[in-house]
Amino acid sequence: MPSKLYELLTDMLVWLLPVQWLRNFIRFVLYGFRDPSRQSRGRMRSELPVPVSIRRPEPNKVKLALDIGGSLAKLVIFVPNDLRAKLFPFTYDEDSATYTPDFSACQRLGMADFREDPSIEADLTIENSEVLGGSLYFAQFETKSVSKCLLFITKYQLHRLTSESFVDSLDDIADSPLHATDLEASEHIDTLYKGTMGPICATGGGAFKFEADIMSTASCTLARCDEMRSLITGLNFVLRALPTESWIYLGTRYDREQPRRSMPVDDTLFPYLLVGIGSGVSLIRVDGADSYRRVDGTSLGGGLFVGLCRAMTQAKTFDEMLDLVSRGDNRNVDMLVKDIYGSGYGKIGLSPETIAASMGKATGDSSEEDLAKSALMLVCLNIAQIAYLNAERHGVRDIYFGGHFVNNNDVAMATISAGIEYWSTGQVFARFLRHEGFLGAIGSLVVPTEPARPRGMTRSLSQNFVKPFPPFLSGIDLLNTSADVSEDDDDSVSASVLGSLRSSVAKEWEHQEE
Repeated sequence: MPSKLYELLTDMLVWLLPVQWLRNFIRFVLYGFRDPSRQSRGRMRSELPVPVSIRRPEPNKVKLALDIGGSLAKLVIFVPNDLRAKLFPFTYDEDSATYTPDFSACQRLGMADFREDPSIEADLTIENSEVLGGSLYFAQFETKSVSKCLLFITKYQLHRLTSESFVDSLDDIADSPLHATDLEASEHIDTLYKGTMGPICATGGGAFKFEADIMSTASCTLARCDEMRSLITGLNFVLRALPTESWIYLGTRYDREQPRRSMPVDDTLFPYLLVGIGSGVSLIRVDGADSYRRVDGTSLGGGLFVGLCRAMTQAKTFDEMLDLVSRGDNRNVDMLVKDIYGSGYGKIGLSPETIAASMGKATGDSSEEDLAKSALMLVCLNIAQIAYLNAERHGVRDIYFGGHFVNNNDVAMATISAGIEYWSTGQVFARFLRHEGFLGAIGSLVVPTEPARPRGMTRSLSQNFVKPFPPFLSGIDLLNTSADVSEDDDDSVSASVLGSLRSSVAKEWEHQEE
């Protein structure tokens, strides 16, 4: 009922007040500061325990997870609460009320505290969480320098901490009178070092590409996890376990400085829409812990933005392009509604500042900064519109945005947020994530590992290469024996060739699955 009343009042008063001001005013009167899409739901997520359907990382054991993509290698370190007290003990001084680190076991082994390394992203660290049963630490490295990631692991001997026999002996090591050099030479410690190391969980394309390097450097095995499953599992996990994981912009402007608010979700997590923005864009509908499917996508993503900037500016790197964006004003090159009508067009809900034509005023004298800002808004507003239309089509209210393109890209996130607010008339919020770049690695910690398959082929050949990608198909499903191809049609693939192709593909896939 409130939603219908909201629409009725908007239609009645649209001629009297500015449209955007009117929407916000009526929304405040009807809902206060609540999300109108949440008016009838239950408790907030912060009151809920982690459901049994999502496994926590194993207790009493350090676990490492890697998500190696095309640009970045992300490392997640899980340290159980009980083990954390052994690795990072401290002495409390009551007079000064201070804690003094006492790296008894680690210090004797020459192990420094990895938490102080500049590679650790301190603002993302989750310390001593009762819900998780431990602490999570995050670091990322450029994929082209993946050796630095492996050096980080070996420098702090993190791979050794995955060995149960090594961890079980930490108390004995701490009480030993020997120092690090003596311990290294002792037969006991040497035996512990050669103990069985726990596997490193890995996902992403680099889990295949760098497998040999990781195994030889860290002297351990690699447990590969399906990339998509790890991503969805990681997102489900952090949304369940971390009440402050999801956040929204409170304002409706294309302004990265506008206030933010954490958005704990209620007890109804599913369904939701995950919009992954990289070079291209994929939209995934998630209906449950193991129920998800790609429902749409577009090639107008980060790759288009980068290509336009390279064509129109001197910027070469993504960071240089974002620097131009931060100093640009798209209104100098975009054609606005007021440029056409002299003011707004309130009858159909268009404010004077609405973009009517991206780069519609661009000339040879336009600045690189303004062109870069226009290119970013062109991409982000199109993504926002496609995301909202898919949410409406599939009856989904919650839209989460992630991917390398929006990671630490405040201007892009603010633009997407404003776009979703505009297209939904203020009834849907664009939701962003604190640990967005690490979801795959987090998911690989808690998802059961599976036997390795050829890269990306976790389903049938038809599911991987035919069904998810309409309309960019030839129309022939190689594994569908009922395909309508005439044996007498010389202009098409001959029936005999097609039959042989089907047979060979099917046999090859059966061989790979075995």
